[in-house]
Amino acid sequence: MVFRAGAAFAMPEIYETLEAHSVKYAIRSPPNDSLQGDIAKVAPRPAGYRIMEASEEFAVSSSLKDRL
Repeated sequence: MVFRAGAAFAMPEIYETLEAHSVKYAIRSPPNDSLQGDIAKVAPRPAGYRIMEASEEFAVSSSLKDRL
């Protein structure tokens, strides 16, 4: 069994319970400015790259559906 969850589940109690039951897991870490800075040093994003918000992504995908 594998447990996959978003940042809302990034709590020590959940990690401990999963590990106690030998469950593999992938839990996204909450945003962290310090970690983001470290990542940017070793994995810079290409020029012009921007992160789309979920609402923007939905607007783009729904507008494409309207054209089809």
